[in-house]
Amino acid sequence: MNKTDNITLLRGDCLELLKGIPDSSVDCVVTDPPYKLVGGGHNKKIVRFSKLSSAEVGKGKFFEIPETSIWMQELYRVLRNGGQFYCMTNDKNLCDYLSSAKSARFHLLNILVWDKGMATPIQYYRKDIEFILFMCKGKAEYIRHMGDTALIRGCKGVYGTKVHPSEKPITLMERFVCNSTDKNSVVLDPFMGSGSTMVACANTGRRGIGIELMQEYYDIAVKRVKDAQAQLKLDYNLSQKQEI
Repeated sequence: MNKTDNITLLRGDCLELLKGIPDSSVDCVVTDPPYKLVGGGHNKKIVRFSKLSSAEVGKGKFFEIPETSIWMQELYRVLRNGGQFYCMTNDKNLCDYLSSAKSARFHLLNILVWDKGMATPIQYYRKDIEFILFMCKGKAEYIRHMGDTALIRGCKGVYGTKVHPSEKPITLMERFVCNSTDKNSVVLDPFMGSGSTMVACANTGRRGIGIELMQEYYDIAVKRVKDAQAQLKLDYNLSQKQEI
């Protein structure tokens, strides 16, 4: 475990670590879970998401992933009544996630569409969007910026300098965090990856709990959060000096 200021990062299996989080203690969940992905070919060997290279994707290999229905139920348990849940997915897994979320008793508020500002070339229209299931537990609360649209533009995907195969832009996660929580609220990401959601929490004054299985990405997340917090302190000290 690594705890710096208000951000707690845990390394291990989320299905086990979520058991240690009390009922109704989380204000919001923002996550991009691993899911099955098929490129081409017929090799159905199971491999871990973090070990998957672009070459292996092209051979049709699968990610090793936890059962969706199980972690959805755990997220419902730890989320407070009225708390909101952002779950990113692709078109292939959309129906499965919707079904699991319904079984876990989440209410679907909207399906957001993120315009990534870049496209993956395929033969059936280039893929330049990603879906986000926007859900809640219990009675729905209004988002903080009610003028925002379900089509999200202006948060370009990470390309070329990625530290994780499915790294998401911090600005995108900040949008979700700021729309569904207030400062000092608790935000959970059970599939933290390289820590974009946790950096968003640090940048916006939220308390974060991040869980990541793979040591490589956990270490990257720890560094990114520490760097973000150090920058915030530096900016604060500079502003204080300018006021004197």
